Amino acid sequence: MDLVVRTDVSDAKVLFTVSKKIRKNVLRNRIKRRLREIYRLSQYEIPSPLHIAMIGKAGVLEANFHDLQIEFLKTLSKIMDS
Repeated sequence: MDLVVRTDVSDAKVLFTVSKKIRKNVLRNRIKRRLREIYRLSQYEIPSPLHIAMIGKAGVLEANFHDLQIEFLKTLSKIMDS
């Protein structure tokens, strides 16, 4: 999963997208559902306002959900600290 974050904004927005290298719509939609759920469970821990783009890759399907959520929060905190 890749993250693109923009901090100099006045409102919060989130974009969920998946690489077109994943050919099957079913798999792309499943990845987007996982990304949305990660954001939904973590949205109150995210400092606002931010624009976040979550770009899903094939590894999102094989990874443990809890590990993905921890990675998301860790990466976001690193971005905010720099």
